[in-house]
Amino acid sequence: MTLELKKFIWIVLLSVFQVFASNCFAQFDPSSISGLTFWYRGDSVGYSGLGPVIDTLYDLSGNGYHAYQLNGSKMPVKIDSILNGQSVIGFTISTSMAVDNLIIDPVDPYTLVCVIDNQYSGNSISIFLELSSTGAYSNKFALPSGTWQSSYGKINSGSRNDNPFKRIKSDDVLNEDLFYNLLFSYDAVDASNMLSYRIMGSNQFLNITPSPNMAGTNLNFLGYEGGTFGFEGQIAELIYFDGILSPSDSIILANYLQSRYIPELTLGADIYKTDFCADTLFVVSPYYLDYSWSDGTSNDTLMITDAGVYSLTVMDAFGYSQIDSINVIYPGEYLIENVTLCQGDSLIWDTHLSGGEYVFQWSTLQTDSFIVIVDTGHYSLSISDFQGCTYLSDTLAIFVDSFPSMATLGPDTTLCEGNFIGLEENAGVGAVYHWAPNNEITPQLIINTSGTYSLTVTNANNCTARDTIDVSILGYAPIADLMVDSVCDGDKNTFTDLSTVNPLDPSPIVQWEWTFGDGGNASLQNTQHLYQDSGVYEVSLEVTTAAGCSQIAIDTVQVYATPVGDIIIGQELKCSGLGISFIGDSVLFPDQWNWNFDDTLSGMADSSQLQETLHSFSAGGSYNVTAIMTTIEGCVDTITKSIEILQSPIANFMYQPGCENEPMQFLDSTSNANNGWIWEWSFGDQNTLTGNQPNPMNTYLVSAYYHVIMVVQNDEGCVDTAQKVVQVSENPKAGFAVTDFCRHTPIQVFDTSTTNDVIVSWRWNVLNNENESTEQNPIFNYEYDNPNTYNMQLVVVTDIGCKDSVTKLITIHPRPTADFSFTPEFGAPPLTVDFTDQSIDGVTYDWEFGNSDTSAIENPTIDYESDGKYNIQLITYSEYGCADTAFGFIKVTIPSLDMAVNRIYTAKINEDRFLEITADLINFGTREVNDFDLIASTSDGSTILEKWTGELLTLEDTNYRFSAAFELINGELPSVVCVQLENPNGEIDANQSNNEYCLSLTEFLVFDPYPNPANDWIYLDFILPEDGPVTIQLYNSLGKLVRIIYDGNSDKGLNRLSFLVDDLSSEMYTIVVNYGEDSEFKKFIKLSEE
Repeated sequence: MTLELKKFIWIVLLSVFQVFASNCFAQFDPSSISGLTFWYRGDSVGYSGLGPVIDTLYDLSGNGYHAYQLNGSKMPVKIDSILNGQSVIGFTISTSMAVDNLIIDPVDPYTLVCVIDNQYSGNSISIFLELSSTGAYSNKFALPSGTWQSSYGKINSGSRNDNPFKRIKSDDVLNEDLFYNLLFSYDAVDASNMLSYRIMGSNQFLNITPSPNMAGTNLNFLGYEGGTFGFEGQIAELIYFDGILSPSDSIILANYLQSRYIPELTLGADIYKTDFCADTLFVVSPYYLDYSWSDGTSNDTLMITDAGVYSLTVMDAFGYSQIDSINVIYPGEYLIENVTLCQGDSLIWDTHLSGGEYVFQWSTLQTDSFIVIVDTGHYSLSISDFQGCTYLSDTLAIFVDSFPSMATLGPDTTLCEGNFIGLEENAGVGAVYHWAPNNEITPQLIINTSGTYSLTVTNANNCTARDTIDVSILGYAPIADLMVDSVCDGDKNTFTDLSTVNPLDPSPIVQWEWTFGDGGNASLQNTQHLYQDSGVYEVSLEVTTAAGCSQIAIDTVQVYATPVGDIIIGQELKCSGLGISFIGDSVLFPDQWNWNFDDTLSGMADSSQLQETLHSFSAGGSYNVTAIMTTIEGCVDTITKSIEILQSPIANFMYQPGCENEPMQFLDSTSNANNGWIWEWSFGDQNTLTGNQPNPMNTYLVSAYYHVIMVVQNDEGCVDTAQKVVQVSENPKAGFAVTDFCRHTPIQVFDTSTTNDVIVSWRWNVLNNENESTEQNPIFNYEYDNPNTYNMQLVVVTDIGCKDSVTKLITIHPRPTADFSFTPEFGAPPLTVDFTDQSIDGVTYDWEFGNSDTSAIENPTIDYESDGKYNIQLITYSEYGCADTAFGFIKVTIPSLDMAVNRIYTAKINEDRFLEITADLINFGTREVNDFDLIASTSDGSTILEKWTGELLTLEDTNYRFSAAFELINGELPSVVCVQLENPNGEIDANQSNNEYCLSLTEFLVFDPYPNPANDWIYLDFILPEDGPVTIQLYNSLGKLVRIIYDGNSDKGLNRLSFLVDDLSSEMYTIVVNYGEDSEFKKFIKLSEE
């Protein structure tokens, strides 16, 4: 086994790898992982011809980034059989290898995996990978040595204090003597990815700040020549990936490294010993971190002293477990278990060993290789082998069961019919029974006739007894029966007689004899008894009739033990807010614990159902803590203890976020603080302060987020901690984007300011402070009378209060005025129209005529071939590119007048005394409609006449609600309501068939839901001929019931229901309205939320 393994540092994704510890020793290839950039390994080399030194280290990634060294004095050495038989490359501080044309941009996310040994012994760092021969130290990956292991992240001396290294801190190791487990990675997109790869057992993180000097690097080095930071050590593997590895790729990489550098665990073949000497020593490979033997030891060696199977579980550096076992067999068959013999049987204990090679000494003083045992007793054996080693057996306990002679039916007897016979008391308990001549197999036999009866019985030890008895019948026995209940100790048991007389002998039962199994008895028919101890008791009831026949009924009663408990309270210093442990102690094992801490302010935490629990008291004071323990049988004990809680301080502090290099004030806001208390401050920048300093100040030199911790300790020693992340910001860089603008045109400006914080305030000053805005990207809607050049200033302020300003010049140009006319203004197709530009200051033109025709000339002529309404647009541009737009439209059509009543609605108003009418109206004609008459009428002869005025274009619709309403006599609805439209524009409608719409109010009718499609609310109207129950259900496109919208009674006439559908997925739905035996189905579409 190679001790060099203990030196190597494994820089891997340990926090991910430990989750996947199952596929040991399968072969995996890192080249299958996406983003592989370069891959160097100790066995992929080219020799220089100058001995063991190498001049080439081949790139296994397939990308051709091979490393070379042409100077023989600087060539590293290949060393074989170091890690599990694998090769490594040995470097000194004077050797290195270079890679040309390898371009790495560390601003992008990356992962570097290394198997490396740092053998440098000085107090410095050792750079093993250099991504640039120039620039900051952040271009280099390094390992600490000596006293440098106590620092991390930066070189803490001289001018290099601000140059961060990608280095390994000694505290960031899993096992300092065996394996180091770390990760080099950087995610420029999501910095939170850094935190997910926190090193085990460490509160520090790798400093992986990228250097701007690394971008575009095309010369890289393995090893580092000369100086304080030269690399001296061995590299087995370097693998670089472009990006952060996914969990599945991490598994592949872990399996590859584990299978290559960790051997398979094996304990060897089973061992067959010929002696009893404890001289077998197992030595296990030191490749593993943890050892767990089946005998409970955790060393890498095991001394065998007894026969048996021994198993070992090991854990390697990748978190993988391996298991192997070995069987150690001692000579002979000398181990037998304790034995029970039946009276008259014997046991031969035979070692099956030769007396010529071994010496035997039995506890019976016999010296043969075997003994014959016939009596109850304890037997043991000592065997000495030819080397003088001795085996001492366990003591063998032999018990001789006297059941064959003890089991008896007793003397011949006289019984009543219905009595039973069985083994006498103290005769033992049988397991298998056989009665003759009845062939019954029960422990007791009911006797109905006189005769001779025999019993053959075998007990649990397989011992058999036989006996015979003569029985004479005297009369008929009653039928004995009883009922008992089980209670907790301390409560009385109730015993109830359920016995009845035999139908063949009506003699009444006149005597009852109870025995309770604890020495107590009673002579009442129904009774109670108090047991002094818990346990299982056999209860018997013997009943006797007036004729002298008796019978016995037997049952068992369970008296459950009541728990007797105590409360054990931990923590000597008991402060509010501090978790105090409470342990319920009981001689039994209660099934349920219920705690009450008398701390109502703690809410749900005031109780617990755990035997061992923690509670933090909300305030200082006296509390009565109660624990109720209940067994599974329902037996209960209650314990209450008083506890005095000291009041802890309630720590808090305030601060005002500030800018770098400015003092930041911290103000303690802890309640009831006094001058005798102690404050411990940690400001997150390595500055600390301890003492009577409740309101300190701290100046941060670098803008960043700092974790500030304040610990307050009061006079009684109780503490509380407040911690906050404070922001120290650099000043923002103000900026905005602006171009020349046009007169009478809104000025749009865009903020381009940058900051590491958040800008919360913008103040714009325009036209020499005449106009201002506080929006981020404002539009200035001002009319500028004269073209000119003006100053525009932006002042930005961050949420921390840091600010900056910038001023730029803007130019305002004159703007044209667009206008046009055309002739003719309407007509039937085909229609030729002449357009005339009437714009001011325009030099170019962009016409659109609504029929897909366009033009760029000043006065175009357009032909319209079909009827329709055509929207016309003219955009004219000035010499500065300023624009104005004019709009118009032309109708090309044959005139027609066609109005329609599309639908009407009714609603009861004013406490159901009036009926309100609403109508949907639509213009199907080609002419604009400006007025018409509307007549509403009912089947009982009532009429309302009203006039509509407005503008209704072709295919436009409107909703009209009559200002008057029909009076309902006794709340009764008319059977029919109609609305008629007449005299559109004072003329005759060309299509009078759709001028009237009637609605029946005495039929079951469901209207289409609206709006449809819908995104949030749906409205559904329906008419009922009579009051009655209505159920409204909603089904999805698969026919599955989604919900019941309504289930209740509805009124006669029109009903309106609204309901939300914003929680539904986007698809077609069906509404089913059930009224009596009728059902109506209506569909609607739910829109996507996008």
